[in-house]
Amino acid sequence: MKLLKVGSQSYGLSAQETMRIAEHLYLRGYTTYPRTESTTFSANFNFKEVLTALKEHDDVGAYAQSLLKHGFNKPRKGVDAGDHPPITPVKAALRGELRDRELKIYDFITANFLACISEDSTYESVRTELLIGEEKFKLKGQVLRDEGFLEVMPWQRHSDLEVPVYEVGDIIDIVATRVTETRTEPPGYLTEAELIEKMEKHAIGTDASIPTHIANIVERNYVTVQDPGRKLVPTPLGQALVKGYCEIDPELVLPQVRSNIEKSCELIAKGKADFQKVVGHVLHIFKNKFNFFKLSVGTMERILTIMLNVGDQSDASSLSSRIRLKDESKDSVINFCIKCFKGHFCLQYHQKKGWGLKCDACNFAVRVCQGAARVRRDTADDSKCQECGSFGVSVYYKDSSPFPAGQQSHAGCLLCDTWLRSLVKNPLKTQQPKLMTTAEAEEAQRLKDERRKLKEEKRALRGKEGAGGAGPGAAAAPGEKIVKGGAAGAAATAAAKKKAKNKASKGVRAVGDLLTAEERMNEFMKKFQ
Repeated sequence: MKLLKVGSQSYGLSAQETMRIAEHLYLRGYTTYPRTESTTFSANFNFKEVLTALKEHDDVGAYAQSLLKHGFNKPRKGVDAGDHPPITPVKAALRGELRDRELKIYDFITANFLACISEDSTYESVRTELLIGEEKFKLKGQVLRDEGFLEVMPWQRHSDLEVPVYEVGDIIDIVATRVTETRTEPPGYLTEAELIEKMEKHAIGTDASIPTHIANIVERNYVTVQDPGRKLVPTPLGQALVKGYCEIDPELVLPQVRSNIEKSCELIAKGKADFQKVVGHVLHIFKNKFNFFKLSVGTMERILTIMLNVGDQSDASSLSSRIRLKDESKDSVINFCIKCFKGHFCLQYHQKKGWGLKCDACNFAVRVCQGAARVRRDTADDSKCQECGSFGVSVYYKDSSPFPAGQQSHAGCLLCDTWLRSLVKNPLKTQQPKLMTTAEAEEAQRLKDERRKLKEEKRALRGKEGAGGAGPGAAAAPGEKIVKGGAAGAAATAAAKKKAKNKASKGVRAVGDLLTAEERMNEFMKKFQ
């Protein structure tokens, strides 16, 4: 992990590129195998053999010779995974044998190895407390006394800060005072090195898989890499996916599930867990998650549509701006109509039905904030929701407020705010299907099969009666249909025409047709159920 973070922070290399260079060094015989989880050496590791090989190095050869002569310290911390040692130099790289980026990675591996078996560095620090009136001030200083491992890793050296040495009770003259005012700034985007550190903290991935994970989210356009510092900036697609997963199943984007799987794999490797039981358990979890996700896929589609087409675009290119706005709707418009996509949802008040959103094009209406004394749209441009582009609203209740802690008013987005979203009434909400036991389901299927057989028998009987009504000798000519005779035949023909007409009027769709407006609305309104 440390090599990946240094490659990104110090050398501007992606984690995947750093690992590729490390593998190339291994294949050429300069270092040991890089894809290892070991952070310390086994008890029988031959340090002297490595130091002897490094004596030929142009830069650190003398330091390696010094360790051989005066002795070295074995690392005191770390974990030995038992497969390979930590990444270690195998032979000295002479000048001109490696290219620029390869040389940087090799030099860091070599310096890190030499540092981990070197003496500790020693600093002399001074800490002074000053009392001015009733206020306490602290003064700290430090000076390097013994370099130790810092001789080969000078970039980790702290700057010396020498301060005067005082005795308790000394009185010091105050020359000047200064008050500095600063502001707390919001955190910036994660860098690649910070992401690697967080993945290591939550046990997501290994040294071998982390570079691939990061390369995948960049390749799939979930994030873009910005220099300097290799900052990972989420794209609209990445933000929409995370928002959709959080709405449907937050565990799909939180580290706990993946971390638990990684821990289970470790238990299998140590012989503390059964392989088949772990695999079965994980498959069962993700099968249930997949089935639940299928039922809620409309939510993901809605969020992707809104955030990719509206949320991250300028106001001039949003869908709401492209729909012609009527003059009488300018002061009450919230956002575009999610049923017809040709008009705007406008905030209205009905004397009997209360507050609602009504489309100024198709008149589709949704009841909101029932019982509220006042609902007002925020007119400021910065009041628009950052996620869906809707104008915010302010809601006030005199009695029976649904807001937490008894507060009477609340402001936010009707479609995204947790409390206001619960006050939107879904007009298309249907009764949920009844859950049945296995026996009840089998009985329902049996009755369904019996009804189907009865319909088939009646259909066959009507066909025989229609053929008999044509009269004796009334055979049909080739390519000519038999016409049903008598009153029974005329009635059957009329019934068939009526059935076909009713079927056509219901708008039966072929497989592959798009969802109807009502079905599309049902998918969208699942969020409010």
